[in-house]
Parts: sequence; structure tokens; C-alpha cells
Amino acid sequence: MGDQKWSVRGGLGAFTQQNPIFTILKGAVQGRYGIVQLSLPAGDPNFPVFPNALPGFPPGAVLPARNIQEISPDLENERGWQYSLGFQRQLGKRSSLTVDANVNRATKHGFLDVNQPAPIPTDVINGAGGKVVRSVAQADLTRPTPPTPNGFRRNSSTPRFACALY
Repeated sequence: MGDQKWSVRGGLGAFTQQNPIFTILKGAVQGRYGIVQLSLPAGDPNFPVFPNALPGFPPGAVLPARNIQEISPDLENERGWQYSLGFQRQLGKRSSLTVDANVNRATKHGFLDVNQPAPIPTDVINGAGGKVVRSVAQADLTRPTPPTPNGFRRNSSTPRFACALY
């Protein structure tokens, strides 16, 4: 390597991010009882007319199962490590050969639904020809904890680990 035609590069870095405001707002704004989501076509007699709003559920009504977003008690800042190493060799006056490696490791990125329904196999979706493969109720039955009327379903932001090698 004494001919000065070699170059070696490398580096590492740690990167952090503040707790994502999205996570905090979802837990704080929706609160313990969550939000009931529904869709009404414009011609529906229950469709609100400005400035009126939808009325609340009548007393004793059975509410649909709701998704509750809670802030995980072990929520931490997202963080990542990046490493790189590169070698370059000059081959002639105007050419060189370069080999580089980059590694990215990250934790606490994204969300994890701790009660998601079982996935539908790709071949089933492809074979359906654009038709609905299963209803929401059928999907709910595949959840580890099926939703119940007047019940809750907890989504959580939990530890996740991701690694990418380029």
C-alpha cells in the first residue's frame, strides 16, 4: 500500500430523534375510549347538514369495537447507528476501483400493532380477481384478541429492531 494509489475511508455515527409527536398525540387526543369511525354517504338520512354534527350514540347503545392508541410506558427515543467502510484503488490516470460497505441499524422505529389480524396469503389475493377476500368481521376473528362490542383493542408502540446492509 505504499504506492499512494490506495484510499481507505470509514466512519460511524449515532443518530437519535425526539419521541415522535404522532405517537404522543394519538394517545393523548384519542384518550382512553378511542374514536368510533363510520362512513355515511351524502344521501343517508343520518348524514349531518352544516352546521349540525352527528348526534352521540343513544344511552345503552352497543358501540362498535374501537382501536385504542396508548402511549407505551417504555417508549424511548428512536435511535440508529450507521457504519461505513470503503476502499479505493487507482488503476490508471483516469480510473479507479471502489468497494464500499454501509450498515444501518435502527431501534424503536415505527409502530407495532399487537393485535393485528392474520395476513391474507398473496396467492389468495391474486386469485380473487379484485373481489373482497374476507370481511372486517372475518378478519377480526383471526386477531389474537378478537374485538367485542363495547370493547377496546390496544395498539402499542413497542421495541422494534431493523437492520439494513447496502
